[in-house]
Amino acid sequence: MSLHIRGFKLDTRKNNGTHYGHLFYRYVKLPFASKKYQTRVVRIWVPAHFDAKKKYGVLYMSDGQNAVDENLSAYGEWNMEDHFKKLEKEGYPEFIIVGIDCPKNAKERTLEYLPGPCSTFKFSYLKKYHGNLFADYVANELVPFINDRINVDPNLVGFCGSSMGGLISFYICSKYPEIFKFCISFSPAFFFFSKKHIREQFYHPEFKKGCDKYVFFIGGGDELERHLRPNSDYMVSLLEENGYSKDNLLYLVDPSRIHHESTWSDFVEPSLRFILKK
Repeated sequence: MSLHIRGFKLDTRKNNGTHYGHLFYRYVKLPFASKKYQTRVVRIWVPAHFDAKKKYGVLYMSDGQNAVDENLSAYGEWNMEDHFKKLEKEGYPEFIIVGIDCPKNAKERTLEYLPGPCSTFKFSYLKKYHGNLFADYVANELVPFINDRINVDPNLVGFCGSSMGGLISFYICSKYPEIFKFCISFSPAFFFFSKKHIREQFYHPEFKKGCDKYVFFIGGGDELERHLRPNSDYMVSLLEENGYSKDNLLYLVDPSRIHHESTWSDFVEPSLRFILKK
């Protein structure tokens, strides 16, 4: 195989910690971000036996630096390459991963993944948000760019993230269900919004169609996970109210697990098995 994806460079770092497959990268500019954080890295991971003529599913991810290489992450990695390797051996379709690095600043990351104005007093200091613009960038610029370079199976395209990334994952997949067929939203940060606001912002006609399948996870092993639980429960109840059932909605709950990449990594495979079952 010629290790080449047009517009991307092969990651040849000596300390590349990817266990399986190959990692590519390119720099992009996100014009809606604060000037200091506009330049960002988009990374593509492909399986070891990547064949440009073959069709692949695509999993887009927020916090892309955490996907496959612990040496890129400040928090820990999801070991996504190991999960996909195992699923490949079980006969599931092969995927590539497209990850977008988050801003290296907590507040800027929050603004990038926040899709609308906050309605809870605790977060009233956040006077702006970029999540709607981030979603539009992914759907209207990044996805066509990837589709022009990878032979994509359009029925196997999804978005995955955790915490604020889980919130924007839900928003993107619900706003663009014609592109994103499944959503993996771990520990989603719906607590930026009141329940009234959740219904108004995420349950109006634009979002009622939704994507084909949703997977949510919530823990309970630390205060943050416990704080996230009520509005996650509420969002799941709204989807059930809208006709989602055990066939297209999975809600994973483990009260012992904490708000961390090591937790979310453990729930990747059951999530994907649910999504990929026929």
